[in-house]
Amino acid sequence: MMKWIFYVLGGILLVGATLLAQNQIRLLNYNLLNYDADTTRNALFRTVVQANDPDIVVVQEVLSTAGKNNFLNNVLNHGGNQYQAGAFILDSISSNALYYKSAKFIFVSNSAIPTTPRDINEFTLISFPTLTTFRIYALHLKAEQGAANELQRLAEVQALRQVTDALLPGSDFIVCGDFNIYTAAEAAYAALLSQAGPGYALDPLPAGNWHANPSFAAIHTQSTRVRAFGNGSTGGLDDRFDMILLSQGVSNPGGMAYVAGSYTTFGNDGFHFNDSINALPNLAVPPEVANALHYASDHLPVLASFQFGSAPPIVKRKLLLSEIVVTPTAGEFIEIYNPNNEMVELGNCYLTDATFAGNGSYYYNIVTGGSAGGGSNFDFHARFPEGASIQPGEYQTVALAGDLNFYNGYGMMPTYELYEDGNSAPQDAPNMREALPGSINNQGTLTNDDEVVILYYWDGASDLVDDVDYLIYDDAGLPPNEAVDKTGVVIDGPDPGTTPSAYLNDTPIAGQVPAPVASIGFSTHRIDFSEGNQTVSGGNGVTGGNETSENLNATFTSASLPSPNAPWNPPGGGTVNIPVAINGGWNLVGLSCEPPNRHYLSLFPTAIAGTLFGFEGAYVADDSLEAGRGYWLRFPAPTAATLTGTALNSLALPLAEGWNLISGISCPVAFNAISDPANILISGTLTGFNGAYVPADTIQPGRGYWLRARASGVVSLNCATTPGSSAP
Repeated sequence: MMKWIFYVLGGILLVGATLLAQNQIRLLNYNLLNYDADTTRNALFRTVVQANDPDIVVVQEVLSTAGKNNFLNNVLNHGGNQYQAGAFILDSISSNALYYKSAKFIFVSNSAIPTTPRDINEFTLISFPTLTTFRIYALHLKAEQGAANELQRLAEVQALRQVTDALLPGSDFIVCGDFNIYTAAEAAYAALLSQAGPGYALDPLPAGNWHANPSFAAIHTQSTRVRAFGNGSTGGLDDRFDMILLSQGVSNPGGMAYVAGSYTTFGNDGFHFNDSINALPNLAVPPEVANALHYASDHLPVLASFQFGSAPPIVKRKLLLSEIVVTPTAGEFIEIYNPNNEMVELGNCYLTDATFAGNGSYYYNIVTGGSAGGGSNFDFHARFPEGASIQPGEYQTVALAGDLNFYNGYGMMPTYELYEDGNSAPQDAPNMREALPGSINNQGTLTNDDEVVILYYWDGASDLVDDVDYLIYDDAGLPPNEAVDKTGVVIDGPDPGTTPSAYLNDTPIAGQVPAPVASIGFSTHRIDFSEGNQTVSGGNGVTGGNETSENLNATFTSASLPSPNAPWNPPGGGTVNIPVAINGGWNLVGLSCEPPNRHYLSLFPTAIAGTLFGFEGAYVADDSLEAGRGYWLRFPAPTAATLTGTALNSLALPLAEGWNLISGISCPVAFNAISDPANILISGTLTGFNGAYVPADTIQPGRGYWLRARASGVVSLNCATTPGSSAP
């Protein structure tokens, strides 16, 4: 996908993109000059930082962990605690460090790219609230002029390019630091900007022979002083060593975008060529700031602003209860499914089995702050974790008996556990929140013979809750005692005023048709994702439907093995129906079953003709899908598709060295569950696409993914074929 970039006046103008200014941040890069635990320069650095109020600070020449902490505690957080430090890797000479405002970013990782004399650091962050993932490459290249030093800088840049060229096309990244490059003609600079590979950088400022050239006086960053002190370089400003370079991905609307014209060499007014920065007058900063720049370091900081697309609104969306297991007790779980073509926020979604007419406990009483059930008699009333979400076509599970029991029974982790079980499973699952204080109380399970499971939405302010999905089951085929009918219920919640609100009519309890109960080791599983003959209007559901009207005996089966985090597979591996949510525009799709016809227009009838492309080191047009391969396919509008065919429960997946476009099988397969005997997979590289690239930890049926291998070889995907083991 081609990205057009236009250069204007030292910035980048993003043409045709609609960008919102709410999420603009400022990045500051600064070489601190042999910075350690000594506090003598901290007041100077505070003056510089406070004059800019950066959201991200990247620094070089940090000599120790104590120095990293010193800058955080005594410079950035002097008088407050708005910054945090990213993970710090101590180098043998000096290190790069990153600091960020914790209210605006989630820190993900710091990885060292080995180079000589100093490593390059790859810092990965996520912007909040837009959840855009981006990388910052912090470097301090070999210093000094001469052919040998230029070759060393080139080698360092080539190591960086091996990493950035392996990123997915369009990735957002910044390269910043002390480059020690004297001229744009140097091989290291040319290698950074070379478009021979996709991981090239863009320079927002004009290129040229910066060294000792007064024509570039306004962008020189070293040296701030003309006389020797504090081990700093001398001679006045005559070199542009410190830079912020940008990936081509910053031109993506809605992702990360450079703010045109925001690049600043702080304190440089263009009139201090071969002079100290505090020589009066300085037209860029006040004298006290110029003095701070002069005495703090022999480098000037450089800054640039970036803008992130606005956060997606939190809206109510239809979700489905897709599977429950009630026996054995250790294997109990509830599964939900997202049938939409977009991600759904779960922070305002609730899950409960707590209804007891005998004492007036009903889930919708949560708006009053009490009598909503849960916390005793093995009933629970839970809320999904803050920030939780479910992707299009994704299945998620809530383990009721803890993640360790779940892992032991199914060989994979649940998405959430009802409460902390106190055991250390391979990856601890996030805990559900209590809907009200004490509404889980470290207990909760499903009754074996009859029960209700309700998934609902509440914004925390309205009088009424919205039903998302409603499931009752009974071994006698009768509505269970826990069934709910809100007809005639009038209630006043926390909204302004005292006027109550009334629910619309539900189906009378006597007319509600329960799902069948599964025997030990089997599950009650949704087989109809259209909800059958459910009434679609005039009800209390998030889309206006009547969730209590579904004929659950027809839309659920009890004759299937558990398939947590996965679609239903009939016993013996019969025909499967795999729902796939489709976005308008480009989608990554895959074939996760064996259909009678593999032509893309048979599988996806609404796709745009001629837009199926596979990847074999380069994109290749195709007209049929093969299992295990991922494909780009374009659609004119959002829609939903269903892949129908024989279940594909295992697959050998050949991979080439580098990036591969792959797809999975008829069940979700977690990355850490892929059989990889030769250890060729690179952790953290599984990436999906939902209008933008998104990191993934599970290969979902019907979808395509990028996956990177360090060498060619074969890995294997397999579905679980036995139910959870029995337990007392």
